[in-house]
Amino acid sequence: MAEATGLNESTLRNWREGFAIASRAEVAFSTFLRECKKNARGTDVSTESGSDADLDQDIESDSVSEKDKGYIYIMQDKPDRFKVGYSINPKRRLEFLQTGNVDLALSFTERVNNRMRLRERQVHADIDNKYNIRRPGVSSTEWYTGEGCTLEYLIGIIKKHA
Repeated sequence: MAEATGLNESTLRNWREGFAIASRAEVAFSTFLRECKKNARGTDVSTESGSDADLDQDIESDSVSEKDKGYIYIMQDKPDRFKVGYSINPKRRLEFLQTGNVDLALSFTERVNNRMRLRERQVHADIDNKYNIRRPGVSSTEWYTGEGCTLEYLIGIIKKHA
């Protein structure tokens, strides 16, 4: 192979070692990103619909049947700007998001005992076209604002689907 490429064996060996290191680094980075995403999904907070004890108990549960249980939450950073999402642990999710937005606060959570992701998508479907904050190149976000988009309105939509 060295003759075909015009490189000596030592150079080829160095390249192979470099690629092996890069490959391991890529795998490690992918694992790191998966862990970050997994940690970002959870968050835990006292709520109108559940107690801290309920939330803490949910975090400890890790069976497959528990994976689609959790909370649909509303966070806000301004009186008229809201984020709607889902999480097994809304407090931890809030802490994660506050690293980029210190004004963010958890305003509401609703306990969902099954099909949490589906129910959250239904909530978004009800409010996306009317109140979604669009960004260039992004079809939809989890952030909402606009005349009529109030905390009470969003709570009503969530309760309708929970």
